[in-house]
Amino acid sequence: MEHFHIRDSREVPDALRQLYESYRASLPPFKQEFVGKAFPSLLLAGSGIICFQNNLPAAALTWNVSPTVPGLVTAEFYFEQTWAAGNAVELLIAEYLKAVPQSNSHCVELWISPGAKIHQVLLGEGFQQMERQLLELTSKAPEASCPQGVNFIRLDNFHITPASLQELSELLFKAYWNTVDGVFFEHYRTPAFCQQYVSKFVESPYCDVRNSWIACLGADNRAVGMALGCVWPKARALYLEQLAVHPSFCGHGFGRELFRRFSSVIGAGGARRIILTVSKDNSIPSTMYRSMGARFLDMEIAYFKKATTVHFCKKTEAPFSRRRGCETDQPV
Repeated sequence: MEHFHIRDSREVPDALRQLYESYRASLPPFKQEFVGKAFPSLLLAGSGIICFQNNLPAAALTWNVSPTVPGLVTAEFYFEQTWAAGNAVELLIAEYLKAVPQSNSHCVELWISPGAKIHQVLLGEGFQQMERQLLELTSKAPEASCPQGVNFIRLDNFHITPASLQELSELLFKAYWNTVDGVFFEHYRTPAFCQQYVSKFVESPYCDVRNSWIACLGADNRAVGMALGCVWPKARALYLEQLAVHPSFCGHGFGRELFRRFSSVIGAGGARRIILTVSKDNSIPSTMYRSMGARFLDMEIAYFKKATTVHFCKKTEAPFSRRRGCETDQPV
Protein backbone atom coordinates (compact mmCIF):
# COMPACT_ATOMS: atom_id res chain seq x y z
CA MET A 1 0.00 0.00 0.00
CA GLU A 2 1.26 3.47 -0.92
CA HIS A 3 1.98 5.86 1.95
CA PHE A 4 1.75 9.65 1.55
CA HIS A 5 2.59 12.52 3.87
CA ILE A 6 3.10 16.29 3.57
CA ARG A 7 6.06 18.33 4.84
CA ASP A 8 6.82 22.04 4.85
CA SER A 9 9.45 22.52 2.14
CA ARG A 10 11.54 24.75 4.42
CA GLU A 11 11.91 21.84 6.84
CA VAL A 12 13.26 19.54 4.11
CA PRO A 13 15.33 21.79 1.79
CA ASP A 14 17.33 18.87 0.41
CA ALA A 15 14.13 17.26 -0.87
CA LEU A 16 13.14 20.50 -2.59
CA ARG A 17 16.59 20.74 -4.17
CA GLN A 18 16.24 17.18 -5.42
CA LEU A 19 12.90 17.96 -7.03
CA TYR A 20 14.29 21.15 -8.59
CA GLU A 21 17.17 19.19 -10.14
CA SER A 22 14.70 16.65 -11.52
CA TYR A 23 12.54 19.49 -12.83
CA ARG A 24 15.43 21.12 -14.68
CA ALA A 25 16.55 17.78 -16.13
CA SER A 26 13.02 17.16 -17.41
CA LEU A 27 13.00 20.35 -19.50
CA PRO A 28 13.97 20.35 -23.18
CA PRO A 29 17.46 21.83 -23.82
CA PHE A 30 16.22 25.25 -24.91
CA LYS A 31 14.21 25.64 -21.69
CA GLN A 32 17.12 24.50 -19.54
CA GLU A 33 18.88 27.67 -20.67
CA PHE A 34 16.10 29.71 -19.08
CA VAL A 35 16.58 28.33 -15.58
CA GLY A 36 19.66 28.28 -13.42
CA LYS A 37 21.72 25.19 -12.74
CA ALA A 38 22.05 26.26 -9.13
CA PHE A 39 19.10 25.83 -6.81
CA PRO A 40 17.32 29.23 -6.44
CA SER A 41 17.31 30.11 -2.76
CA LEU A 42 14.18 32.24 -3.31
CA LEU A 43 12.16 29.02 -3.34
CA LEU A 44 12.88 28.65 0.37
CA ALA A 45 11.96 32.26 1.14
CA GLY A 46 8.23 31.79 0.63
CA SER A 47 5.75 29.10 1.57
CA GLY A 48 5.88 25.59 0.18
CA ILE A 49 4.96 21.96 0.73
CA ILE A 50 6.25 18.62 -0.50
CA CYS A 51 4.27 15.40 -0.77
CA PHE A 52 6.30 12.31 0.04
CA GLN A 53 5.27 8.98 -1.43
CA ASN A 54 6.73 6.01 0.45
CA ASN A 55 9.21 8.49 2.01
CA LEU A 56 10.43 9.74 -1.38
CA PRO A 57 9.75 13.35 -2.53
CA ALA A 58 7.07 12.96 -5.19
CA ALA A 59 5.73 16.48 -5.81
CA ALA A 60 6.28 20.02 -4.56
CA LEU A 61 4.56 23.39 -4.74
CA THR A 62 5.95 26.70 -3.47
CA TRP A 63 4.09 30.01 -3.51
CA ASN A 64 4.10 33.65 -2.45
CA VAL A 65 1.39 36.12 -1.56
CA SER A 66 1.50 39.10 -3.92
CA PRO A 67 2.85 42.27 -2.27
CA THR A 68 0.89 44.45 -4.72
CA VAL A 69 -2.42 42.67 -5.40
CA PRO A 70 -4.38 41.99 -2.20
CA GLY A 71 -5.42 38.36 -1.85
CA LEU A 72 -3.45 37.01 -4.83
CA VAL A 73 -1.34 33.88 -4.32
CA THR A 74 1.14 33.05 -7.10
CA ALA A 75 2.88 29.70 -7.49
CA GLU A 76 6.66 30.04 -7.76
CA PHE A 77 7.54 26.42 -8.46
CA TYR A 78 5.76 23.16 -9.17
CA PHE A 79 7.09 19.76 -10.12
CA GLU A 80 5.91 16.18 -9.90
CA GLN A 81 7.98 13.07 -10.52
CA THR A 82 6.78 10.91 -13.41
CA TRP A 83 6.26 8.06 -10.96
CA ALA A 84 4.19 10.18 -8.55
CA ALA A 85 0.74 8.72 -7.96
CA GLY A 86 -2.34 10.78 -8.69
CA ASN A 87 -3.16 10.61 -4.99
CA ALA A 88 0.13 12.37 -4.19
CA VAL A 89 -0.71 15.32 -6.44
CA GLU A 90 -4.30 15.47 -5.18
CA LEU A 91 -3.09 15.54 -1.57
CA LEU A 92 -0.52 18.23 -2.36
CA ILE A 93 -3.10 20.55 -3.93
CA ALA A 94 -5.66 19.85 -1.21
CA GLU A 95 -3.12 20.79 1.47
CA TYR A 96 -2.11 23.89 -0.48
CA LEU A 97 -5.72 25.08 -0.67
CA LYS A 98 -6.08 24.51 3.07
CA ALA A 99 -2.94 26.53 3.76
CA VAL A 100 -4.19 29.73 2.12
CA PRO A 101 -7.34 31.70 2.99
CA GLN A 102 -10.43 30.77 1.01
CA SER A 103 -10.85 34.43 0.06
CA ASN A 104 -7.62 34.36 -1.95
CA SER A 105 -7.25 34.12 -5.72
CA HIS A 106 -4.66 31.74 -7.16
CA CYS A 107 -2.41 31.88 -10.22
CA VAL A 108 -0.36 28.85 -11.30
CA GLU A 109 1.78 28.93 -14.46
CA LEU A 110 3.33 25.63 -15.50
CA TRP A 111 6.27 24.47 -17.56
CA ILE A 112 5.51 20.78 -17.34
CA SER A 113 4.36 17.96 -19.59
CA PRO A 114 0.74 18.14 -20.81
CA GLY A 115 0.39 14.62 -19.45
CA ALA A 116 1.29 15.62 -15.89
CA LYS A 117 -1.31 14.77 -13.27
CA ILE A 118 -1.47 18.35 -11.97
CA HIS A 119 -3.60 19.49 -14.91
CA GLN A 120 -6.59 17.29 -14.13
CA VAL A 121 -6.24 17.93 -10.41
CA LEU A 122 -6.41 21.72 -10.82
CA LEU A 123 -9.34 21.49 -13.22
CA GLY A 124 -11.09 19.24 -10.72
CA GLU A 125 -10.58 21.90 -8.04
CA GLY A 126 -12.31 24.52 -10.17
CA PHE A 127 -9.26 26.25 -11.66
CA GLN A 128 -9.71 27.81 -15.09
CA GLN A 129 -7.12 27.14 -17.77
CA MET A 130 -5.36 29.38 -20.27
CA GLU A 131 -2.86 28.18 -22.89
CA ARG A 132 -0.06 30.54 -23.86
CA GLN A 133 2.38 30.40 -26.75
CA LEU A 134 6.06 30.83 -25.92
CA LEU A 135 7.74 32.75 -28.76
CA GLU A 136 11.33 33.69 -29.57
CA LEU A 137 12.84 36.43 -31.73
CA THR A 138 16.53 36.04 -32.62
CA SER A 139 17.01 38.93 -35.07
CA LYS A 140 15.86 42.52 -35.19
CA ALA A 141 12.28 42.99 -36.34
CA PRO A 142 11.87 44.61 -39.78
CA GLU A 143 11.13 48.29 -40.23
CA ALA A 144 7.53 49.23 -39.54
CA SER A 145 5.37 52.06 -40.80
CA CYS A 146 5.87 54.60 -38.05
CA PRO A 147 2.78 56.64 -37.08
CA GLN A 148 3.16 60.37 -37.63
CA GLY A 149 3.36 62.77 -34.71
CA VAL A 150 4.32 60.11 -32.17
CA ASN A 151 7.24 60.45 -29.78
CA PHE A 152 8.87 57.17 -28.80
CA ILE A 153 10.68 57.79 -25.53
CA ARG A 154 13.07 55.32 -23.95
CA LEU A 155 12.08 54.50 -20.39
CA ASP A 156 15.32 55.87 -18.92
CA ASN A 157 14.42 59.22 -20.51
CA PHE A 158 10.77 59.10 -19.50
CA HIS A 159 10.14 61.13 -16.37
CA ILE A 160 8.27 58.94 -13.89
CA THR A 161 6.06 61.13 -11.71
CA PRO A 162 2.88 60.32 -9.79
CA ALA A 163 0.92 61.79 -12.72
CA SER A 164 2.79 59.86 -15.44
CA LEU A 165 2.60 56.66 -13.39
CA GLN A 166 -1.16 57.08 -13.12
CA GLU A 167 -1.34 57.71 -16.87
CA LEU A 168 0.56 54.49 -17.64
CA SER A 169 -1.65 52.57 -15.23
CA GLU A 170 -4.86 53.86 -16.80
CA LEU A 171 -3.48 53.00 -20.25
CA LEU A 172 -2.77 49.46 -19.10
CA PHE A 173 -6.16 49.06 -17.46
CA LYS A 174 -8.02 50.25 -20.57
CA ALA A 175 -5.88 48.06 -22.83
CA TYR A 176 -6.84 44.97 -20.84
CA TRP A 177 -10.44 45.85 -20.08
CA ASN A 178 -12.83 43.00 -20.99
CA THR A 179 -10.10 40.80 -22.47
CA VAL A 180 -9.10 37.22 -21.69
CA ASP A 181 -5.84 38.37 -20.07
CA GLY A 182 -7.62 41.12 -18.18
CA VAL A 183 -10.00 38.62 -16.60
CA PHE A 184 -7.35 35.97 -15.99
CA PHE A 185 -4.61 38.08 -14.41
CA GLU A 186 -5.68 39.80 -11.23
CA HIS A 187 -3.29 42.75 -11.45
CA TYR A 188 -5.17 44.12 -14.51
CA ARG A 189 -8.59 44.11 -12.85
CA THR A 190 -8.55 47.63 -11.37
CA PRO A 191 -6.63 50.86 -12.11
CA ALA A 192 -5.14 50.69 -8.60
CA PHE A 193 -3.81 47.16 -9.18
CA CYS A 194 -2.36 48.26 -12.53
CA GLN A 195 -0.61 51.17 -10.85
CA GLN A 196 0.92 48.92 -8.20
CA TYR A 197 2.09 46.51 -10.91
CA VAL A 198 3.65 49.23 -13.12
CA SER A 199 5.28 50.93 -10.14
CA LYS A 200 6.84 47.70 -8.92
CA PHE A 201 8.02 46.75 -12.38
CA VAL A 202 9.79 50.03 -13.22
CA GLU A 203 11.50 49.97 -9.80
CA SER A 204 12.68 46.38 -10.21
CA PRO A 205 16.42 45.82 -10.79
CA TYR A 206 15.43 43.48 -13.63
CA CYS A 207 13.60 46.22 -15.54
CA ASP A 208 15.63 47.14 -18.65
CA VAL A 209 15.06 50.89 -18.81
CA ARG A 210 17.38 51.30 -21.82
CA ASN A 211 15.36 48.96 -24.01
CA SER A 212 11.84 49.73 -22.82
CA TRP A 213 9.77 52.31 -24.70
CA ILE A 214 6.79 54.60 -24.17
CA ALA A 215 4.78 55.88 -27.17
CA CYS A 216 3.56 59.43 -26.53
CA LEU A 217 1.36 61.96 -28.33
CA GLY A 218 1.03 65.73 -28.14
CA ALA A 219 3.07 68.48 -26.56
CA ASP A 220 2.41 67.01 -23.13
CA ASN A 221 3.67 63.56 -24.24
CA ARG A 222 0.50 61.69 -23.30
CA ALA A 223 1.30 57.95 -23.13
CA VAL A 224 -0.67 55.82 -25.61
CA GLY A 225 1.47 52.67 -25.69
CA MET A 226 4.31 50.89 -23.95
CA ALA A 227 6.83 48.11 -24.45
CA LEU A 228 8.46 47.08 -21.18
CA GLY A 229 11.22 44.51 -20.91
CA CYS A 230 13.12 42.77 -18.17
CA VAL A 231 16.53 41.15 -18.28
CA TRP A 232 16.69 37.35 -18.21
CA PRO A 233 20.43 36.88 -17.52
CA LYS A 234 20.62 33.10 -17.49
CA ALA A 235 19.08 32.90 -20.96
CA ARG A 236 21.02 35.92 -22.28
CA ALA A 237 17.63 37.21 -23.30
CA LEU A 238 15.32 40.16 -22.90
CA TYR A 239 11.81 39.23 -21.82
CA LEU A 240 8.92 41.25 -23.22
CA GLU A 241 7.02 41.77 -20.01
CA GLN A 242 4.45 44.12 -21.46
CA LEU A 243 3.38 45.47 -24.84
CA ALA A 244 0.12 47.37 -24.66
CA VAL A 245 -1.56 50.07 -26.75
CA HIS A 246 -4.51 52.22 -25.71
CA PRO A 247 -7.66 50.84 -27.44
CA SER A 248 -8.29 54.20 -29.14
CA PHE A 249 -4.99 53.88 -31.01
CA CYS A 250 -4.95 50.19 -31.94
CA GLY A 251 -4.58 49.33 -35.61
CA HIS A 252 -2.33 52.29 -36.47
CA GLY A 253 1.07 50.63 -36.18
CA PHE A 254 1.93 51.63 -32.62
CA GLY A 255 2.41 48.02 -31.52
CA ARG A 256 4.63 47.16 -34.49
CA GLU A 257 6.86 50.18 -33.99
CA LEU A 258 7.16 49.55 -30.26
CA PHE A 259 8.10 45.93 -30.93
CA ARG A 260 10.63 46.94 -33.61
CA ARG A 261 12.35 49.36 -31.25
CA PHE A 262 12.27 46.81 -28.46
CA SER A 263 13.96 44.24 -30.71
CA SER A 264 16.82 46.57 -31.66
CA VAL A 265 18.77 45.29 -28.65
CA ILE A 266 19.37 41.93 -30.38
CA GLY A 267 22.96 41.59 -31.54
CA ALA A 268 23.93 44.93 -30.05
CA GLY A 269 26.37 43.42 -27.59
CA GLY A 270 23.61 42.48 -25.18
CA ALA A 271 20.70 40.08 -25.49
CA ARG A 272 20.93 37.45 -28.19
CA ARG A 273 17.16 37.01 -28.33
CA ILE A 274 13.78 38.20 -27.11
CA ILE A 275 11.39 35.86 -25.33
CA LEU A 276 7.68 36.57 -25.07
CA THR A 277 4.37 34.84 -24.57
CA VAL A 278 0.89 35.45 -25.93
CA SER A 279 -2.44 33.81 -25.20
CA LYS A 280 -3.35 31.02 -27.60
CA ASP A 281 -6.75 32.61 -28.34
CA ASN A 282 -5.19 36.03 -28.91
CA SER A 283 -4.70 35.75 -32.68
CA ILE A 284 -4.06 39.43 -33.51
CA PRO A 285 -0.80 39.92 -31.56
CA SER A 286 0.30 36.36 -32.31
CA THR A 287 0.02 37.08 -36.04
CA MET A 288 1.87 40.38 -35.61
CA TYR A 289 4.77 38.83 -33.71
CA ARG A 290 5.16 36.02 -36.23
CA SER A 291 5.02 38.43 -39.17
CA MET A 292 7.92 40.30 -37.58
CA GLY A 293 10.09 37.20 -37.23
CA ALA A 294 9.10 35.57 -33.94
CA ARG A 295 8.92 31.77 -33.97
CA PHE A 296 6.95 29.35 -31.83
CA LEU A 297 8.92 27.47 -29.16
CA ASP A 298 6.40 25.75 -26.95
CA MET A 299 3.03 25.97 -25.25
CA GLU A 300 2.73 26.72 -21.56
CA ILE A 301 -0.38 26.45 -19.43
CA ALA A 302 -1.62 28.82 -16.75
CA TYR A 303 -4.39 28.23 -14.22
CA PHE A 304 -6.39 30.72 -12.23
CA LYS A 305 -8.95 30.40 -9.48
CA LYS A 306 -10.87 33.20 -7.85
CA ALA A 307 -12.82 33.16 -4.63
CA THR A 308 -15.89 33.72 -6.82
CA THR A 309 -16.27 32.21 -10.29
CA VAL A 310 -15.08 34.29 -13.24
CA HIS A 311 -16.18 33.44 -16.78
CA PHE A 312 -13.74 34.21 -19.58
CA CYS A 313 -14.79 36.36 -22.47
CA LYS A 314 -13.58 35.22 -25.89
CA LYS A 315 -12.13 38.36 -27.42
CA THR A 316 -9.10 38.66 -29.68
CA GLU A 317 -8.41 42.33 -29.04
CA ALA A 318 -6.29 41.67 -25.94
CA PRO A 319 -3.01 43.60 -25.81
CA PHE A 320 0.19 41.95 -26.91
CA SER A 321 1.48 40.84 -23.55
CA ARG A 322 1.35 38.67 -20.47
CA ARG A 323 2.62 38.71 -16.95
CA ARG A 324 5.54 36.84 -15.48
CA GLY A 325 6.97 38.20 -12.27
CA CYS A 326 9.93 40.47 -12.89
CA GLU A 327 11.25 39.82 -9.40
CA THR A 328 13.02 36.64 -10.55
CA ASP A 329 14.17 35.07 -13.78
CA GLN A 330 13.05 31.66 -12.55
CA PRO A 331 9.98 30.39 -14.42
CA VAL A 332 7.56 27.87 -12.99
